[in-house]
Amino acid sequence: MSKRYFVVEGNNDESILLRLLPKELLKDTRIIVAGGYSAALSGIQTLFTRTNCPIYFFFDADEISSDESEDKELFARNYLKPLFNNELHFFSFKPEIEILFFYKKELLEKIFSCSISDEKWQEGKMQPKKVLIELTGNGDITTLLYKLTPEIIEQFQKNLTLKEMIEKLSFTEQLTTTA
Repeated sequence: MSKRYFVVEGNNDESILLRLLPKELLKDTRIIVAGGYSAALSGIQTLFTRTNCPIYFFFDADEISSDESEDKELFARNYLKPLFNNELHFFSFKPEIEILFFYKKELLEKIFSCSISDEKWQEGKMQPKKVLIELTGNGDITTLLYKLTPEIIEQFQKNLTLKEMIEKLSFTEQLTTTA
């Protein structure tokens, strides 16, 4: 039985979370792949009617601007929260979840066994998914995920965004377990 639900926009998002988050945080967690932001909102509404478990919504801001990201979260909050009393948490990625891989240039170079130019690195911070697809050479981000060793994953988990996410998930896991 699931103790909590993660709702993500797409399959790559699910794959990234499954690979980068500690396994103990994924235990008793069900991940729902919605197929986009609007579909995720609809899926969360459906979950609210079927479970009292905490729900975590992971979404791409699709913009670098903090205002755009906050607008998407505010819209989701206003759209969903008044209807139900479930515990709802938001994780927004600016501009996309793939930004998690643009933490340290050396790590990405190690994964792909190549040098990444400063220009490509900066482009990756603006369009991480596009650059990762280019770097894989086959258009499939899961290729990158298979190259992640436990040591590299541990390094990525030091990324402030991922570290804060893990801490929040761990904290709410403790609250759920003790309740």
